[in-house]
Amino acid sequence: MNKLLVLALSSIAMLALVAAAEPAEVTPQVAAEGYFIERGADATDEVVGRAVSDARSAGSRFYAVVLAEEPTSGATFYADAVLDGLPGQEGTVLVVAPETVGWASNNDIWTTDQLNTALDASLDGSSSDDVVSIFVAELTDPGSSGGSGLMWLLVIGVLVVGVIGFLVWRSRRSSRNRAQAALSEMKAATQARIDDLANDILDDEAEIEESGNEEAGRRFDQATAIYTDVADELRRAQTPRAVVAVASKVDEAIWHLDCAEAILDEQPLPPKPEPPRAEPPKPQPRPSAPAQASSPTTVAPLPQYRRRSTRQSSYGAGDVMKTMLAMQAMRSMRGGFGGGRSGGSRSSSRSSGRSRSSGGSRSSGRSRGGGRRRG
Repeated sequence: MNKLLVLALSSIAMLALVAAAEPAEVTPQVAAEGYFIERGADATDEVVGRAVSDARSAGSRFYAVVLAEEPTSGATFYADAVLDGLPGQEGTVLVVAPETVGWASNNDIWTTDQLNTALDASLDGSSSDDVVSIFVAELTDPGSSGGSGLMWLLVIGVLVVGVIGFLVWRSRRSSRNRAQAALSEMKAATQARIDDLANDILDDEAEIEESGNEEAGRRFDQATAIYTDVADELRRAQTPRAVVAVASKVDEAIWHLDCAEAILDEQPLPPKPEPPRAEPPKPQPRPSAPAQASSPTTVAPLPQYRRRSTRQSSYGAGDVMKTMLAMQAMRSMRGGFGGGRSGGSRSSSRSSGRSRSSGGSRSSGRSRGGGRRRG
């Protein structure tokens, strides 16, 4: 029984000795030095280190791993596991094992097609040193990839997109600044009416209490209740629509004060103001006869009172009305206030997760290849 136990333990020890190093064990050295050569592998620090240096001089974050034993998952999945442990999980990892060769890449300079072509060429190497050297040489040889011309096209494309993006950004910023200035003006005009409302409430408070008139008191309380809310609502308002809603409430409070004062003065109650509706001008019909002078349009005068004649209720009066109409004219501006979406839609071309890159595209997403057996 003891002999069987010793034999089993010896078998386990032998398996541990011949098994390839785990990715987690080699990743720290790969991250620090750029490569890892397992003891017993037919590769040298001089050759592999020079290949890594050449690849990085070309602009790649290249790493190489040379194993003495074949990993159970194969070279490709081993490379993928090493890439997972590198900083940012970015770069290109080449794994050369005794039987297979594979790579994994994420956000590096080479395309899937280029990496697979280099891998195919590297299989002609007679040693692991040769495989690594041929793989890198195939990628960094300017005559084989035409990378210089593609790089210039990429630079020109980036410059063109940058100029267009800057012009669009500047136009939108100018539109937003104009809209913000108009909105600030509108809020200032509304705040001035709120301040006047506060003064009117203070002026009428004592007279309302002394009169004992229940209806006048009810109107006064309604005006006061509205006043307590509109100041906070105006501070929170971020769109013209919201400011207009606050201005409408202010005007309603002023109307309640008008009614309270009319009751005290034994005058008829003024009509509640109606919000204006901006309508396009109607086309004038072509006259079939000589045009005759039309009579001027008669506008009903606002009610006149003995007190607060300059602040009688009239929805959107003064600067508030002017600014509101100006904001309506700006509705068609791109990037205006109100949360509306401009015509057309935008979609993001940037993926939030990893994706496998297709052949012929830059290795901007996670991709892997190889697993080919060495001759």
